[in-house]
Amino acid sequence: MKERDAERTKYKILRAAEKLFLENGYDETTIADIVSEIGMTKGAIYHHFKSKMDILLNLFEDRVGKKMEELKPGKNGLEDLRNMFRLSLQSHNIQAIIYSAQVSLKSPELVGKEFFHVLDSAEEVERIIRKGIEDGSIETNYPREIAEITLLYLNMRIGIFLTEFTKKDFMRKMNFSRDMLESMGVPIFTDEIIKDAENLYDFIKKK
Repeated sequence: MKERDAERTKYKILRAAEKLFLENGYDETTIADIVSEIGMTKGAIYHHFKSKMDILLNLFEDRVGKKMEELKPGKNGLEDLRNMFRLSLQSHNIQAIIYSAQVSLKSPELVGKEFFHVLDSAEEVERIIRKGIEDGSIETNYPREIAEITLLYLNMRIGIFLTEFTKKDFMRKMNFSRDMLESMGVPIFTDEIIKDAENLYDFIKKK
């Protein structure tokens, strides 16, 4: 019962923090704001999370995990890979929290969290790439390396693209990424995915 209550409390804190991060921005939200939003004491929050950054890290993990659970199998490995990246690009709220305030660029801890999540995900992406090799939808002799490079490049670089470039430059970078991945035998980016990236850019710039 205590464990269940603890999980409910953590969930309540994460949802309140997500709401405030989206409304006010990560940098402008304080622990006191979260306390006021949910009617808990600071002590109760610090019992579950070490800091505001710890709340963000847990929110990131929670949202990424839930998105991965939504993945539906495609007709081949390449389609599975495209579905994975579409889900990521359509996760507007968590992407906005991380990137609109440039939190990821200012926090080595969050960059590290993304980095290790990327490496954990590389095994799954490699499995999908190998499936694509077997069914003929992907052509490469380096499935593991392609998985790591693709994830690291997209996770790290898209974050910088979103915060540092004009829309014209952002779209140019995305089209370059499409050409680069196609030249490596992994044509992930469709017109729909490029559009998802454009929608994410527009969403974040409005925040």
